[in-house]
Amino acid sequence: MPQILVGKQQPHAQIVEFEKLLLEISSLFISLPVDRIDSVIEDTQRNVCENLCLDLSSLWQWSDRNSTLMALTHLYTIPGGPDQVGEIDASREFPWIFAKMQGGETMVFSNKDLPEEAAVDRQSRQRYGVESTVVIPLQISGEQIDGIISFETLYREHAWEQKEVERLQLVADMFANALMRKRAETILITSEERLNLAAESAEAGLWELDHASMSFWATGEARRMFGFRSDERITMASFEQLVHPDDLAHVRQTITNSFQEKSRLDVEYRITSRAGDRKWICSRGLPFFDDDGSPSRLLGVSMDITARKQLEEQNRTQLQEIDQLKQQLE
Repeated sequence: MPQILVGKQQPHAQIVEFEKLLLEISSLFISLPVDRIDSVIEDTQRNVCENLCLDLSSLWQWSDRNSTLMALTHLYTIPGGPDQVGEIDASREFPWIFAKMQGGETMVFSNKDLPEEAAVDRQSRQRYGVESTVVIPLQISGEQIDGIISFETLYREHAWEQKEVERLQLVADMFANALMRKRAETILITSEERLNLAAESAEAGLWELDHASMSFWATGEARRMFGFRSDERITMASFEQLVHPDDLAHVRQTITNSFQEKSRLDVEYRITSRAGDRKWICSRGLPFFDDDGSPSRLLGVSMDITARKQLEEQNRTQLQEIDQLKQQLE
């Protein structure tokens, strides 16, 4: 079939439409919530393909289990296009293309452009119906983030214009940044969940005191310990209301000293929780500071040591009784 020149009938109008689409995509990804990234990427693949008269767009990411396995995570295809697949071994199905991809360069080619050593690649592409392709590595600041995006035509050749490829690279950059942000937040959430699990197993509550607002972030265990609701904003004032009046000055001074002396916080004090329970709490923390040395936050952990304090009181009472008996015997 003859090559198809994108925008042959109305090139200026098509360029304007695609640039408007890029602007909309860019503004959308700036403030996009993490839980919407995947769906918006696939919507964008569809919009780009429809705008440029392309048939297929596939986003592949390397598997964590094997450096040659690729997982198809985002796909747009016209009706009758390739079916969704899970993972493929790129080194077996596309050995020549896979070797080229390791260099991190954008590739533009059709089946007729493939050399003799790419016979396996040609067969795999023909099996999927793919004819002309742009393959772009997903990169941030020139560093690949373990993924590629491809835009393709099925059963027909396509003449890729330089400006068209450059615009597709902009789309790939947006995808790369969005996926990197999603991955970072996923790692952070996973780490936080593991930390919370470890803390809860030790019956410890994690918290962070912001120095500027003097308000707390706290895990569920910390909130249960003091009696705060899960949706309640915890301020220094609401925390201090729970502290025993005889211990309040000591707690305040310990926090102040930790920031002023850049020292660890270690304090034991009594509280009356929102539920009315009287408890002994041990809080330990470490202060953090901004680049200019000003106080930033205090990260810490609190544990309910009521049982230990009760045992210490029992031991103290028993020792007093023993001492009294000893004096009586003497």
